[in-house]
Amino acid sequence: MSDRVMFLLESSQPTIDWGRLSRGRNLVRLHNFKMLTGAIDTGMRDLGIEVTHVILDGSASAEQFLALLCELSTDFRGDVLWLSADGSGFLSGVTTGDGRVLYRVTPDDVGFYITASLVNPNVAGAFSLHGTGTFH
Repeated sequence: MSDRVMFLLESSQPTIDWGRLSRGRNLVRLHNFKMLTGAIDTGMRDLGIEVTHVILDGSASAEQFLALLCELSTDFRGDVLWLSADGSGFLSGVTTGDGRVLYRVTPDDVGFYITASLVNPNVAGAFSLHGTGTFH
């Protein structure tokens, strides 16, 4: 897979200014939680896209977040970040040998994660994204 994409599902009042951060990045905005799992599967399987991050910024309940984690294909190796209204949240990632893990993150942790993963692609383990798209 050569194309890398980040999916964003944001509420009407997101905790992060995605308009500023999404410039020059391959960010796909989804406006419907129900289509998220299908979009991930379709992107990976049919379009050959590497989905690197899924971010739920105030747009899903904790139950929906957990349901999404249960529905993800084992082929999905990206991170899933759920943000609450206060800027804290949960981050799920894949580790070698242990499968998917879940971490509680503070607003400071989220800031570091966003900076390291999305804003500064030169950080070890981070990547560069290009372009912006939207699924409706």
